[in-house]
Amino acid sequence: MIEEPMVLTEWQEELLKETFNIGVGNASAAFSELAGCEVILTVPDISTCKLDHLIESISNNQGEKLSATVVQYSGPFEGTAMLLYSEESSLEIIKLIADGLTVDLDDIKEDALIEVGNLVLNRCLSGIANLLDTEIHSKIPILISGSTRNVMSLKNSLNTQKSVIFLQMGFDLEAHNIKINLSSVWDGDKINRLLNFLDEYQTRYCA
Repeated sequence: MIEEPMVLTEWQEELLKETFNIGVGNASAAFSELAGCEVILTVPDISTCKLDHLIESISNNQGEKLSATVVQYSGPFEGTAMLLYSEESSLEIIKLIADGLTVDLDDIKEDALIEVGNLVLNRCLSGIANLLDTEIHSKIPILISGSTRNVMSLKNSLNTQKSVIFLQMGFDLEAHNIKINLSSVWDGDKINRLLNFLDEYQTRYCA
């Protein structure tokens, strides 16, 4: 059976973008303090497609190898938040964290990327929770590195032939040549829970 393409209503798409924009704004303030420079944000972008097509697009734009700090979150809806960085950007982040320290960068790579991801992603999620007047609970972040396919499928735990909603914003530090994508992905039943929440939110606050 061929899966029907997913369609978001204009209202659902705009609410997702707006809430994500505010959440990422909170996160950028935290990262700006950490980095000591301005963080430049891009306009939120949302895709509804098969995960396989998304992986191909990200590979073409960001390369075939990535690192990602990944946080699973739950509440009235649940999903996966990710901080995505290329090999080059992940190295620059580690250098930034290790500035002034006499350490082997390889020894602190995982801890540094998880620390940054934990700070940024949780600031983002708390901002979204405050805006939507709800509670969002996050799990302990993990680091996934390797091929873009391995990262975006969460080590093959997501079916690449199924549809996903993928929301992302660029999160760049030009002074340090660091380019990051802060993203959230929903698949399967998580999509239905998300869309149901958005519709209920519209009924409660925007009717």
